[in-house]
Amino acid sequence: MEKSFRLTKDGQAADSLPIQDFCTAMGFPFVEQLGQNRYFRLVMFSEDGLAMPRNFTVDIKLNQWLSQDGHHGGKLTDLLHYLHVCLPDEMGRYDKCMRKVFELYKEYMGKKYLFTFSNVRIGRASSTLKSLGSDEVMQILAKNGLSLMTAARFCKELHVEGTDGHGDLLAFPCDNGRWYGFNGMSFRPLTEKGISTFGNIDGGRYCYVFENPMDFLSLMEIWHRNRVEAIFGGCFHLVINGKGNIDEAVDVIKRCRASRSVRCILPRGKDGGWIFKEVLAATMGTARDCHHLFYGFPSLAASIRPRPTGNYKDSIVKDCGLKDCLSQPLLKVHGKNDSQIAGRVVARLLGKERTMEIGLWKPKFMSSAICRDYLPSGKSTFGNAIGMVVRKMCF
Repeated sequence: MEKSFRLTKDGQAADSLPIQDFCTAMGFPFVEQLGQNRYFRLVMFSEDGLAMPRNFTVDIKLNQWLSQDGHHGGKLTDLLHYLHVCLPDEMGRYDKCMRKVFELYKEYMGKKYLFTFSNVRIGRASSTLKSLGSDEVMQILAKNGLSLMTAARFCKELHVEGTDGHGDLLAFPCDNGRWYGFNGMSFRPLTEKGISTFGNIDGGRYCYVFENPMDFLSLMEIWHRNRVEAIFGGCFHLVINGKGNIDEAVDVIKRCRASRSVRCILPRGKDGGWIFKEVLAATMGTARDCHHLFYGFPSLAASIRPRPTGNYKDSIVKDCGLKDCLSQPLLKVHGKNDSQIAGRVVARLLGKERTMEIGLWKPKFMSSAICRDYLPSGKSTFGNAIGMVVRKMCF
């Protein structure tokens, strides 16, 4: 049974959602972002098949938009009418718009965003390199918070033909003319696997080391947003493309002039920790770990993706019937191995027989992020300090 969003007829609930998250949920790519302004250049088609240019700018801080000609603008509901998508139903509700954004948040919360590398080659015979432009690649860029300007600077599009159909991948270059194809979660080499390097190995002041291309592209995106991409020329960048290429990467680091100024932007986890140890040994202990750049996230790439808002969390609490339970100390949890027990308690509160996947948040700070997959160590009181909510919902 589908849950109700408890929307108001005037679209107030829809207007509280970030406009840029709705564009991401729709797969709309943005040309670039400078500061808090994100620029979109779209072409919509009418029912008669006529092309309608829709160019607008979104102010992320104010959560408002303005068309390029300055004649249109406002909140999210105004943008829906301007683009003629996700229009309200007969009751004046924007359920379709809310559902799109909430599905994006559910997808974000259900992924760990630690990319994998496959050793299976794609092969040149069944693939073609071309410029960016397909809907599949545009969705990959939008959901990963990357602009067309950043992607076009380094990447291409890889069209793959196979026995089970065809598809388009984001192609990232490697040294010696090699490429990696990215489908949104994993990388596959086109032919031979290898590392990727950018900049002058003998002239860079700093050497940045990445485990995967998405962290590298995310740093380039952040530099462009802050208008400091000019420092790119003074740095040497090394993308290892999986721990299988660590030997080749270590040889490059030793030959790099900036080997005593190595900055590692590696994802949290076993692979990231193991790679950092290898780099630390190659630099004789001078390499620095830059986890502070994405504090609270598993990787730098995860830090620029859409994140669930307070509106989404409030809807979960209302739909689960847990709002009244949050003020009562119903359960004390100890350690991080009681998640299944706590899940069964929540299931009983909801009248469900199955154990549901759960998350945590502090009810006093409704805008704080949901902490996934674990319970905090130490003694905590359910309700007063930490509220438990169901994470996997069927909207």
